[in-house]
Amino acid sequence: LIDSYNSAVAPYNALFPGSNALFQTNDNDSGALTIDSLFASYHGTFIGGPHSLLGSLLSLILGLLSPPPRVAVADEAYIPGTVIAPNTLGLTAMGSLSLSGAASTSPGQYDTVSVSSRGQMRVQSGIYRITGQSSFAGSIVVPSNAATVLILEGQTQLNGPITLGTGATLDIYIGADTSIQNAIINSSGLNSSLRILGLSSNTELTISGGAQIHGAIYAPGAAIKIANTSAVYGAIVGNTIELDDSAQIHFDEALKTLQLHNVTSGSAPQGTADYIITRLGTL
Repeated sequence: LIDSYNSAVAPYNALFPGSNALFQTNDNDSGALTIDSLFASYHGTFIGGPHSLLGSLLSLILGLLSPPPRVAVADEAYIPGTVIAPNTLGLTAMGSLSLSGAASTSPGQYDTVSVSSRGQMRVQSGIYRITGQSSFAGSIVVPSNAATVLILEGQTQLNGPITLGTGATLDIYIGADTSIQNAIINSSGLNSSLRILGLSSNTELTISGGAQIHGAIYAPGAAIKIANTSAVYGAIVGNTIELDDSAQIHFDEALKTLQLHNVTSGSAPQGTADYIITRLGTL
């Protein structure tokens, strides 16, 4: 399911899906968009790469399927910028962290982090850099008005919820294969407060189980797979995007003016590291 809504107006309502979702690709090969499920529902526009042939862009595997209501060809290629990791010089070395209960933590550089299913990692404003593997079976809590950055450089398994307090923001930089399974991330509904950013070393991002992510995902080098009953409420940029089973993307039109810092080159204005998502539902 691909549709849209505007969180600045009202929460998502499955009974009244919006039709402003835009699925855009640079691919101009035959079958750039493949739909092979009788239950697929597409509310919006599909835009193929420059010089695409409209008649060959879509590949409908089953004869009863209907294509997106609007199909077009881009005037020029969409070139995503590269994510630059924040400056981590001077961070305090914290060693490895293992939590089986609730505990407040301090920003710094961690070797590994493991939070058990009964654990709760309470973070503060600042940068948390984890150079090794991370496993979050328990929860992460970002307090009100905190501005927290997580840099996850090793393989990461995220199964527990992430809760953001009022006025809080969370930037998650991922630098390796990352799996998000069953986690409810940022259920507050303020999608602009959560940004998941894939570094150049991030090639895979899997969202499965019944995971729900409320935010912007910008991982231009990653193969992104959304499976089972998982749902993303926000916007996605990836190298490839695959929806399986009953997966859903609900594009939030309120993110049209979202600025992503620490992104350079690509379609960003020359001389600046800011990237602005200006295309509705760019995928």
